Amino acid sequence: MLGAVAMAAAVVLVVAVSGFVPSPYLNPLLIFQNGSVVTSGAEWPARRVEVSTLVQSTLLGTMPDNPPPTLNSHQVINRTSAGDGVVCTFVELVFDTSGGGPVPTVSLTVEILEPVDPPGSKATRPVFMTQWNHRQWAVYAVSRGYIGVVYPASDAKDVAPLFQKAYPKASFALIAARAYVASRCLDFLLTCWSGVDPTQIAVSEWQAEPGVCSTRYTSDRSGRQLSRLAYRGPLPLYLVKLLR
Repeated sequence: MLGAVAMAAAVVLVVAVSGFVPSPYLNPLLIFQNGSVVTSGAEWPARRVEVSTLVQSTLLGTMPDNPPPTLNSHQVINRTSAGDGVVCTFVELVFDTSGGGPVPTVSLTVEILEPVDPPGSKATRPVFMTQWNHRQWAVYAVSRGYIGVVYPASDAKDVAPLFQKAYPKASFALIAARAYVASRCLDFLLTCWSGVDPTQIAVSEWQAEPGVCSTRYTSDRSGRQLSRLAYRGPLPLYLVKLLR
């Protein structure tokens, strides 16, 4: 009780001396921590770093400092026709996580559903990514011409804890670790899977964890740039490129 009273008295003293009023809320997106306003595109990168740091320190936990893990191998383990003109492929991905600590590799299986194009076609398609609890959404997306991607980062199937173990120095909680899984799958799609339109990547939200997928990708460390990213969820779109 005395400790709480002393803390309250200290806060009152700080306010009286400096005029600072403590707040539990983060600043609006375009206001720096020092109170200045972002007035141009040239100032945004500095504010972006600030927001990324704040999101990690106050909400999601820190992401791995290491470069993204190298994809050691990818192997098709099953491919079947799933209806007229649609192919369903399961691909096993093995990532080298030895740079993070005690876990040398992490493997996961991603399902890719896609319409069949005529032989020789070089057409690209938009991508709809979701996790296993919402696999049916990917099926609906394929019926509308998308490539549907289902990755294991949900209650039904989840490899996120393996990445948490692989990077013990990172404090990222499960919600951010699942976002990390989605990012690894997106890296694979953009580098190893033909027919993907890199400018049209859509990610659905998770019912229990809204907005987690908005954290899953940024182009800074890989040199790639997504010019358009569709996102449905309650968190603002600006979170899309804050973390990797």
